[in-house]
Amino acid sequence: HSLIITNKENLDKDVNAHAKKVGPCLKHYNAVEKKEDKVLFLAGLFDYEVVQSNSLKEEYNLFLKVLKDNNEEELLKQVKDNKKEYKKASYDEPYCVNYFCDGVLMDCSCSFYNAYLNYFKIIINYSAIYEELSKNKDYDENNFLTKVQEAFEKQKEEVYQKLYDFIYKDGIIVAYELF
Repeated sequence: HSLIITNKENLDKDVNAHAKKVGPCLKHYNAVEKKEDKVLFLAGLFDYEVVQSNSLKEEYNLFLKVLKDNNEEELLKQVKDNKKEYKKASYDEPYCVNYFCDGVLMDCSCSFYNAYLNYFKIIINYSAIYEELSKNKDYDENNFLTKVQEAFEKQKEEVYQKLYDFIYKDGIIVAYELF
């Protein structure tokens, strides 16, 4: 199973394009469209990325800011409760498990990290940052992280708006399984 991050306008096109990549084995199970479901699904995927690979922390904080700015206290509470449960659990499955037909996440191939960056058009050229610092012999981990943070800051407003639109307007997460 896996997922597609898209919007209403591109739903059919993106599902068909994805089906061509994976072959006739794609079964379309669940288009997650309700605000609450999208938020909880995304939060679970973010939890997984942050805990498992220590990535998407800034993006997750921006996601939470969108919710805070829109007075989503109940959803924020649910996200917080889910995060606590996820950290306590003895398995490494995000809460998105509820959105797949069989309710299991064996052989997950959703690649949320790439799907997220692709849909929200977050482009940070890590190689270029590394090259620039290396040429000037300024490379160390702190300088690198500072430059990455600066690159993210330049895109922050645009990404915030895209997250807002995804949650409150036309965003869709398509959870599907392969057979």
